[in-house]
Amino acid sequence: MAGLLLTDLIEVDLLQKIQDEFSRYTGMAALTTDADGNPITEGSAFTDFCMKYTRQSELGYQRCVASDKNAALMALESGEPVVYVCHAGLADFASPIMMGDKLIGCFLGGQVRISSQIDEEALKETAKELGTEYESSNEAMEATNYSDKMPLKKSAKFSGIVANAQSEVT
Repeated sequence: MAGLLLTDLIEVDLLQKIQDEFSRYTGMAALTTDADGNPITEGSAFTDFCMKYTRQSELGYQRCVASDKNAALMALESGEPVVYVCHAGLADFASPIMMGDKLIGCFLGGQVRISSQIDEEALKETAKELGTEYESSNEAMEATNYSDKMPLKKSAKFSGIVANAQSEVT
């Protein structure tokens, strides 16, 4: 089992299909990463806020990858999916994909606001740090889906069950 990768067990095309359908059904963005937090699928239903105003910046992309990896580690430590707020202020979840007691990947989802109020000062600071234009960034943030935490928690739990069931079918 040493050195085992998620892609040794599940074809990337199948991971992408599961992820795309999850996003279509829930209206949430999704991404599958390896154990180090590096993407192994294309993002599904990513918001303009994330794609145009966060991930386009090298610093923003690095922060996203670090946030994803940290969330996967939190989920691994807790033994269950976790809901968290990313560095840019959106709510996400991480569901670890395990093979026995080894983390082999992570299913990430979310990119939703869990507050109807946008923290404009934090958004201005993030836009400044990433070198993006605040007004456009704010409009993109306002266009993101709003959800309370319960659907996020339920989606996290469901995706964890699906991801781990897939890793056990070998």
